[in-house]
Amino acid sequence: MSTNQIELSEEPLGYAYTITLALNKIRYFSFNDFLKTDVEILIETLRKLCPQPIIRPPATGLKPGLNLEAIDALCPDESWDVKLHIHHKLGQQYFSEDVPAYAYLSFHVGLMLKEYNFEEFTKSWVKETLSDYKLGRALANSPDHIVLVRPEAKLGYVFQKTPFVIARLAVLPEETRKRDDEAKDRAKRLAELIEQEKARHAAEVEKEAKRKAAEEKEKRIRLLETKPSGSSYTITLAPGVVRYLELAVFLETDFVRWSELLHGSSPNPKVQSPHDVKEIDELFPNLTWEDRLRIHHALALETGMPTRVYCCFHAQLNLKEFSLNACLEACIRPLSRIILALHFLPNRNSIMIEFLLDSCQLIASKLTIGICFNCAKVGVRFLFRRLNF
Repeated sequence: MSTNQIELSEEPLGYAYTITLALNKIRYFSFNDFLKTDVEILIETLRKLCPQPIIRPPATGLKPGLNLEAIDALCPDESWDVKLHIHHKLGQQYFSEDVPAYAYLSFHVGLMLKEYNFEEFTKSWVKETLSDYKLGRALANSPDHIVLVRPEAKLGYVFQKTPFVIARLAVLPEETRKRDDEAKDRAKRLAELIEQEKARHAAEVEKEAKRKAAEEKEKRIRLLETKPSGSSYTITLAPGVVRYLELAVFLETDFVRWSELLHGSSPNPKVQSPHDVKEIDELFPNLTWEDRLRIHHALALETGMPTRVYCCFHAQLNLKEFSLNACLEACIRPLSRIILALHFLPNRNSIMIEFLLDSCQLIASKLTIGICFNCAKVGVRFLFRRLNF
């Protein structure tokens, strides 16, 4: 048959090859015609139409014993023309001698071949055992024969131990070890890639969450026209122009941003502090609004220290300037503190002594000093180290 006699159908056929020559250019070739054709002529014809056609073999379901898709999977990187050669040989065996492709599958997989070898297969396979069960059982126990089983099968095929088969069996243990090691390495690399991908995804999620949080925070950097329900600063920008700033929002944002916002809103804003921080303001009555807000921000965010602890330290030592670092250095952590309802105390002095002992610090040791700060009916005592301050 010449190349001119090979006709590819533009219409789908029953049991046929599907050949993709180009995008939207698909042809079909009957498997019966394929077996009647000189495979070299077919390959030459297809090369003229396309150097690298994509060829899909006939569907396995129509001929269960001729699973050409499984044959292709044995050597997935093999060229399309080599695969057509093995298809042609197996197909002719199947239809002329009723030999299933499973026999070659067992030979190829059992000897862990890396390329097709139909010639050695035909030399070693004892074809008679396909129809003679007793012969198959007898040869299965022979030292000169071996039974090879394809994947996911219970019964195998009997092969003679030809020189090729003996040579392959000799190297199988080492190749099996190498294959297992490679499989472990692949699994390890895959696990590492999965972990890297998880970490990358987590980083992207975290980055996006931070971006959204920053956007939300940016939206909150503004003055409110309506007084909020929580603690807030009352800011008079001009006569009759009053705005509000939530204390919580103020503390969660960089102080410089608020300073710039207020300076941009009014050359001389009047800032009235919420009740929560008025004790601090009373310590610094002559400071500008900006310096007072800076102190509020520093106490709340940079130290996490309760306002009253610093007030106690500042007032009892009669300090003139904001001395946060000195307070942090002197204050014993965790804060030793007790709040007492004075009208319930039968003996105030004895309670104070018990408190000092309970804090595991003795006044007599001269290492600490108790400083008392009183307001309303509550007495609060904090413990500080004695410093040269």
